[in-house]
Amino acid sequence: MKHHHVILEQIQNVDLDDTETLDEIDAKAWCFVKNIQFKIVNNVPCYKRKGDKRWYEYEHDKYTRSRDALKSIRPEGWIFLTDCVDLEEIADGYTQRYTAHKNDPSVKHEWAHTLLSNFLPTEELAELHAIIQAIAYERNS
Repeated sequence: MKHHHVILEQIQNVDLDDTETLDEIDAKAWCFVKNIQFKIVNNVPCYKRKGDKRWYEYEHDKYTRSRDALKSIRPEGWIFLTDCVDLEEIADGYTQRYTAHKNDPSVKHEWAHTLLSNFLPTEELAELHAIIQAIAYERNS
């Protein structure tokens, strides 16, 4: 999974009651982090590592619903901070946003890079959105 913008868009538009799509996002995120192929096979999220001859069903972490799972994929050198707002300030209940900061040891007391997630309905989705951006940034730097 190389196209992070597809995952970001899906995170932004997911319905929290749509567990099938949440599972698909989890699988796509895992494949993106591991830099392996993703594909839907018979309506099931699957992955295939380099050299594999077949597709395997994704049965790993639920990043869209687990803070502990998200901790396992945070890229090194980045700090993730939540930014909550009142429901009245943001339409449609989108109340969570994450800021990702990368420290630069050569510049004291300043962040070298800052990324923002969109405002999203849950903390998990907001952090996943920021993590995907940070990993993409690292790969493109």
